[in-house]
Order: sequence, then C-alpha cells, then structure tokens
Amino acid sequence: GCQVETVAPLTKGYVVRGTDRRTGQPLELECRMLMVAGGAVGSSGLLLRSREQFTGARELDPGGVLGRHLSANGDYGVTGTVGAALGFDVEGFKGKPMSSFCPSFYKQHGFILIPFYAAPLYLALSQFTTLQSPKNAAALGRGSTEPANVRDWGLPYKQTLKGFGKRMLTMGCLAYDACEGEVQLGPRGVEVAWRESSAETEQRWSKAVETMGRIYSALGGEMFLDGYRKDGTVHTSHPLGGCRMANDAAHGVVDAVGESFTNENLFVVDGAIIPSALCANPSLTIAAVAESIAARLIQGQGTTALRDRGA
Repeated sequence: GCQVETVAPLTKGYVVRGTDRRTGQPLELECRMLMVAGGAVGSSGLLLRSREQFTGARELDPGGVLGRHLSANGDYGVTGTVGAALGFDVEGFKGKPMSSFCPSFYKQHGFILIPFYAAPLYLALSQFTTLQSPKNAAALGRGSTEPANVRDWGLPYKQTLKGFGKRMLTMGCLAYDACEGEVQLGPRGVEVAWRESSAETEQRWSKAVETMGRIYSALGGEMFLDGYRKDGTVHTSHPLGGCRMANDAAHGVVDAVGESFTNENLFVVDGAIIPSALCANPSLTIAAVAESIAARLIQGQGTTALRDRGA
C-alpha cells in the first residue's frame, strides 16, 4: 500500500521517501541497507528520480548509463487465424497461454518462436497487434506498411469475429536485440523510449515475422498487421536492463552482486540488472540471479558478507 518516490543517501545508510497510500500520509524510512526490486522500468525510474540526491563520490551514475541499454528481450508478437478446417470448438484463449516452444531457428537466426493464446481484449488494450490485414503482407521492418483498405465493420466483420475464438492463433518470437530502449523521465513521469532498432535487431525481427507469416499461410490462415510494421511501436512482456550489471561503473550501474559501484549497501536485484536479451522467457534467470546474489551475500563470496557490513 505504499509508493516509494525517491531514495537519498545518509552518512550511514539511506532514507526512503514516498507516500503511504493507505493513509495518504508521507512515508519516510531510514535503513542501513537498501535493496531495490521494482523491475526494469520501476527500479530504473526510481533511481532516475533520485539521481540528484547523490553527489560527489556517491554520484549514482558516474558512467551515464542509468536508464539506458533497456532490452525488450527481442519480443515481437503477432496474431492471426488458422484455416477453418483447423478450427477447434473451444475457447482456446481461456486455457494455458503457452503450450510449446520452437527453437528451430535459434542456432542460425537467434530467435525462438512461441505459439500462445491471448484474449482479443488483451490484444486491443496492449496494441502490439491488430485485427486488420496489412496492405503489404510481405512488408518487413518498422512502419513498413499500413492497414489494407478492407472494411472492418458490418456483417463481414461480425462473421470474422464469430469464428475468431475457434481459429485464433497468436505467435511471438523472443530474440536477441541490441538493448536499444531507454527509461527516462518525461512530462508523464517515467517513460520508455525506443527511438531506433539496430540492423541486427531488424534482421532478426524481419526473419521472425517472415517465418511466422509462412506458418500462418501453411495453416490456411492469415497473419494480421502488428503494431511494429504499422506504426513502429515496440511491445515487450519481458523488459530487462536499465540498471545493468557490469564490470565497472563506465558500463553499468551495479556490480556482479547487484551493488552500486559508488554506494555501499545500495542494491538492485531484479530484471533491471540483466545486461542483455536472453532469447528466452527471463523469469527463471531473474530468480536465479537474485538467489545467487543472496547466497553470495550470506556467504561473503566475492563480496563483503552481510554480517560484516557496518551499521
């Protein structure tokens, strides 16, 4: 029930400031050790809001990398339908969302494919894909085409929706991207920007989209227009980075145990410290990294043990 807005250094420890949403009163807590775990966007945003509080030798971001190198984990989602002959008289989007993984393209192209199911409302709200046909079905790359001039209302559209649940197939790829994203502070608060895509990322996404299109075609169906080809928007369910782990402060925000290079006992332990795309669902990796950091802190392996860190 609390929202942390900033953190600031003390002579020994840190002060956390925010709002207690349960009472509406300001929140202020002092602690000897601070572990931030708000996720790639949340942790990066919190430290960006707090950056001016850290000065001199305790400058929070001497390398100027805080908020940068955000990875979408190469996520690229599309939705389509299979042919009428392959439709199932079940509401597939109410079942298990992911049932299989296809690693066939990983070795050569650096991505895996995942068929999954998501309710149409989810697709509409997240807008990573649409229910419109692309004007150029073979188009690839950012903003490469627009919706076809096909009527998306009236009886034909109702007939499409009538059979959508039985024939819907959503697919996505997880790929290696070049961490082109950035978490920043803007007029609306914490924002995420993805101004460009590297040639390597574009090559992987283009190959993935072309491959998924061929799968839909082989199944007698159609792949709808996704948000990236339509207006260049990037969707991810797996943001990583922003407070990346590195060997030194010039390339990252935290060290191998998630501790700030310039602020003892300030840790980030979540997806924000993962330094690159994983080309796989990242939750197990994030958990493994967190458990490893906890074990190393307790044992004093490669870092000062918890029991020896001064008050």
